[in-house]
Amino acid sequence: MNTSLPMPLGGAPAAPARPALVAVARVRPADPASAAPGIDRHRVSFTGSGGDYFRLWLSNLLLTLVTLGIYTPWARRRRIQYFFRNTEVGPDPLDFTASSRSMVTGFLLVALVYGLIQVMSSQGLSAAVSVLVLLIAALTPWLWRSAMRFRVRNTTWRGLPFAFHASTREAYVAAWPLLGAAAFVVALPWWLPELPAAGQRSPRAPDVAVWVGVTAGALLAGVVLIRLRFNFLHLQMTRTSLGGQMGHFKAGFGAFFRVGLICLGVGLLAYLVLAGVLVGFAAGLAGLMRGAGLSGAFAVMALVFLVALPLLLLPASITMAAWEAMVFRTIWSNAGLSGLARSKCSLHTRAFVRLRTKNVFLTLLSLGLYRPFAVVSEYRMKIDSVRVYTRGDIDVLAHRLTRGTPGGVGDAAAGLAGFDLGI
Repeated sequence: MNTSLPMPLGGAPAAPARPALVAVARVRPADPASAAPGIDRHRVSFTGSGGDYFRLWLSNLLLTLVTLGIYTPWARRRRIQYFFRNTEVGPDPLDFTASSRSMVTGFLLVALVYGLIQVMSSQGLSAAVSVLVLLIAALTPWLWRSAMRFRVRNTTWRGLPFAFHASTREAYVAAWPLLGAAAFVVALPWWLPELPAAGQRSPRAPDVAVWVGVTAGALLAGVVLIRLRFNFLHLQMTRTSLGGQMGHFKAGFGAFFRVGLICLGVGLLAYLVLAGVLVGFAAGLAGLMRGAGLSGAFAVMALVFLVALPLLLLPASITMAAWEAMVFRTIWSNAGLSGLARSKCSLHTRAFVRLRTKNVFLTLLSLGLYRPFAVVSEYRMKIDSVRVYTRGDIDVLAHRLTRGTPGGVGDAAAGLAGFDLGI
């Protein structure tokens, strides 16, 4: 489950569309922006609790299992509404007004496509599967735009709906890294020379070539994903409006690329530390096994499972947590709504990494039962530290937005095609 809800003006919940005008910040006592004349500072707070969400999570899980997955869209709607309705921007909470029927439509379509891929794979129709996957990649920008229109227009604050104005053409322009990568993968077999037979090449040459190819491919994929994330985010932030006021976003791709490089370094360092720990652990384990009988061997195997599994997950968890925190801070330090509001964010990466690490261990130890508490704690760390700055008090802002709200709420085509794809 994604730990942060998708926000109408871009940004982080990986995890459930994200709440509007939300910034992740640890507020500092002296903020120059709050001292500026005519600028008011407003808290964004989360009023939910781990216990409340645990009950919702458990009921959703049981109903989904009993219905063999059919309850999934209703479960997602309840989850999104819980987080939105407990997220207060100033004194007023957000809301999510989507109907269950529209979310069921998207779920059934995704399930149908997934089932079709599984059937074709089981029948050995690999070529047909490849064509279908490429078709899905080609439709991804349209699907993303449709999902964004659905999610954004069903997010409200003080009864004011957000709107997403990006066109299909803009979505495809933003998706050029994905489309370029797909074209490269399709054309790659035509460019590669035929490899010599196994007996005609040295045993080390293939290994070197494979490792170089894998490393280069991983780095290229990382750059493509970062660029794609930035393009979609920039489009999401700048083409979303509230009450006729368009959002703006000041961050450039360079900021996201620097975050990617930092996270790469963090990940490499984490894996180097893990390698050293595992070497020491293996040496100690060998000593235990030499003096252990049959029952001792089973105890040692249980120890390996309990210790090694969290250790193997830890570097990836640290890297993803650092990426999430730094990207979230970058987004919400550069977001605003026309000239009326802006957000500030100073989320501390190390604090978020420590929280994520603790949550991973407690979730493993509890066999997954701690998961809802982990989700709430991470969401709260972000949301409770948010500050939004407006020109004038919150009632003045709401009045200005109300006067600028357009009469229509969306066309019928968007309602039919605007299914929600966020998982």
